[in-house]
Amino acid sequence: MYEKFSKDSMKLLAASQEEAGEWRHRYVGTEHLLLAALRLEGSRVYRFLVDSGLTYERVARIIERQKGRGKLHLPPDELEPTQRFRRVMKLSYEEARRTGSDSIEPEHLILAVLREGECTAAEILRAHGVDLRTARAYFAPRRGGIRVRTGRQARLPGELGEFGRNLVEEAEAGLLDPVIGRERELERVIQILCRRKKNNPALIGESGVGKTAIVEGLAQRIAAGDVPLALADKEIVELDMA
Repeated sequence: MYEKFSKDSMKLLAASQEEAGEWRHRYVGTEHLLLAALRLEGSRVYRFLVDSGLTYERVARIIERQKGRGKLHLPPDELEPTQRFRRVMKLSYEEARRTGSDSIEPEHLILAVLREGECTAAEILRAHGVDLRTARAYFAPRRGGIRVRTGRQARLPGELGEFGRNLVEEAEAGLLDPVIGRERELERVIQILCRRKKNNPALIGESGVGKTAIVEGLAQRIAAGDVPLALADKEIVELDMA
């Protein structure tokens, strides 16, 4: 996978190892990645983090309080990445592919941290009001200073655009109401959609029982990247049959 990382991303990963060594930790975690990103002055990632209210000193104080410093200094090449760090690296590849990028850039690593969701860096980012949707909007590809719609953000073509609503696009824009208490139904729909055969779920019930809410919940999960790879970048279109 390393061949997909850009020169800047490789520098960020190496700096993460150096951070772990300076903290005398025996591992490389996402917190070290976040600290390293806050040293990349002038980069898009650095500007995004600073604009979000984070500084190296502030994050360092949080990590000092939560993790403390180790006692044994190990060479960077002897430090093992945590499982969550490895997952972030894997998710960064999916984030790069999602935006149509040929290489994994530092911003894709930060997006992957937010998508992983349970790691130390993600907790720190959330505590400062940073979420995946906001970060994706900030790092969206631009052309001539204008944000470019790519992948599932593209407008619906022809009659679909005239008679349909792209629910995933609306979820990304924050136009859908939160869906509460439908996790079981959502998981079942996702499970069926990911089958190779017999993968057409049918939601049956009287008007007002919540069929639309389940579909909108799925759209929100796709927009947040909280779905299996088979459903990543898929669109959900609601057609007006009236």
